[in-house]
Amino acid sequence: MKIISANISVNLRPIKRIFRVKMKKVFIIALLFLSFTGCAIVPTKKDIIAYSRLTDGYWQIWIRDIEGITDYQLTKTQADKRHPDWSSDGKRLIYRTNNGNIFVINQNGSNEQRILTRFENMINPRWSPDNKRLTFTRYRTDIKDDSDIWISDLKGDNPTMLTHNPGLQYQSTWSPDGKKILFVSKNEAERHHILLMDLKDMSSQPLTDKGYYNILPAWSPNGEKIAFVSNISGNYDIWIMDNHGKNLRQVTKFKGLDTSPAWSSDGSRIAFVSNREGNLHIWLIGSTGDNLKPLTKGETECRDPAFK
Repeated sequence: MKIISANISVNLRPIKRIFRVKMKKVFIIALLFLSFTGCAIVPTKKDIIAYSRLTDGYWQIWIRDIEGITDYQLTKTQADKRHPDWSSDGKRLIYRTNNGNIFVINQNGSNEQRILTRFENMINPRWSPDNKRLTFTRYRTDIKDDSDIWISDLKGDNPTMLTHNPGLQYQSTWSPDGKKILFVSKNEAERHHILLMDLKDMSSQPLTDKGYYNILPAWSPNGEKIAFVSNISGNYDIWIMDNHGKNLRQVTKFKGLDTSPAWSSDGSRIAFVSNREGNLHIWLIGSTGDNLKPLTKGETECRDPAFK
């Protein structure tokens, strides 16, 4: 680029290069300063994920954008924290601890507090689309391999047990319109399979074949598709089916473990966990099975991706 005026020519390219270099240095210095001072660097891109990362011996909640430009640790107390889930406005996260408690925290790491304090032995908390209620799994301690799906407001004042079947009922997730939930069921006579519950009349219907392990269902943002994990092919891979359980399609094909699918906000991509390079890490793939790439790497394992 040149500016020519009164027979004077000034080449601005060297100046622009110097400016870019200086701004890059300023940005790096700012990142280092915020890191040393303990301030959270909040990603501003639309598609960011929360996930669990093994950090100094504990599972902690981390946040990063899918381009890998920013990555920061949200929780730091010495307790395992798993299964993060975003509120629909993207301002808060819930997660569960290793002792069966549920916490909520702001995206910038502030105002961390325990909720549903009247309950214990809880996992898999999930926000309702209106952010007013949660579903969660509660394990019984008096009976082995027995759990149920519960629903409650955040204070725990109006809890309701949604399932009453023997065995394990777990991994609930809300439909985008808040009218239905998916969950996994397993009893002594059956393997793990996915059921659809209508919250209006509490009726349930199976969506998957009971002859295989079908787990970890996840609604697409428009509610038309369901991603899930299945061993139909002999390995645990990511599959997609319609919201009525038809038209199954295999997304990943790997002779190992692919698990924990999570949809991007536009439904075009799926984050998932895989051991295809050794340790468990988070990968990204197009919903049609293309454009596979890793999101996390290294010696420390990562799990439980949740798109904002």
